[in-house]
Amino acid sequence: MPQVSFIIVNYKTVDLVAKAVKSIYKHVKENSFEIILIDNSFQQEEFNFLLKKFRSIRYYEMAENLGFGKANNLGFNKAKGEYVFLLNSDAFLIDSKTITDFLSFLKRNEQVACVGGNLVNDNGRPNISYGNYLSVKKMLHDFGIRKTSRNYYYKHLATSKVCDLKKPTAVDYVSGAAIMIKSEVIKKFGLFDPRYFMYFEDMDLGYRYKKNGYQSVIIPDIKIGHLGGESTSQLNKNSSFQKQISDSKFLFLENVTNSLTVGFFRIYGSIYPRIKAIKKLFRSVNF
Repeated sequence: MPQVSFIIVNYKTVDLVAKAVKSIYKHVKENSFEIILIDNSFQQEEFNFLLKKFRSIRYYEMAENLGFGKANNLGFNKAKGEYVFLLNSDAFLIDSKTITDFLSFLKRNEQVACVGGNLVNDNGRPNISYGNYLSVKKMLHDFGIRKTSRNYYYKHLATSKVCDLKKPTAVDYVSGAAIMIKSEVIKKFGLFDPRYFMYFEDMDLGYRYKKNGYQSVIIPDIKIGHLGGESTSQLNKNSSFQKQISDSKFLFLENVTNSLTVGFFRIYGSIYPRIKAIKKLFRSVNF
């Protein structure tokens, strides 16, 4: 049985997947591992060069784009490792102590379900590593209904944060771009809720684990590369994709509040652009 099962989900990012895979083979020397590649974009021919070079990769081509959550769930069902490492197709290891340090921390801390590190881009600049749960207070602030101070917002409401921590710290959720999870915890409480096509599934995961007495921890000394957005850049301007993101946001909000609150924010969100435009118009008019 391998110690770690790496799961990578591809969506039209063959070159980036190759970089991620090569980083694993380069930096993981002391621990046994397997790599499970879930292909959401039917690119087996393009992957032949990688599959021939690294014959131990277990490759699964999907008949349709399952989305991030379902594809990772399928990968876990194929995994044999004691620990699972979810690695985005546009993420990569940059330090040979990453896996050993993550494993050591998880083994020492029984109530920690998962760990993540300090995500950085190709230039070493900080990228999103963790965040707070989406809350009603944040929605009220974002819609301009009840504003808070900048410091309060970042500390207590911001759902996407770069690593600003000095020591291992329990957080609301760890970015799903690069996260190691105990397989035994997944077997008890699940991996991703399949209702999330993409985005907010990692937040939901952290929320579910916390409800069941487990922690999600960021270890700031561990740096992991994450370009950010490369696997979704082709979708970002797609209206149906934007709707899926919005649906995921409201799905999580309903999990932590109720359907009435979600209904209010859905309606308000649909008219908010018009409200902003009217306010801007009034500010520009001199009476």
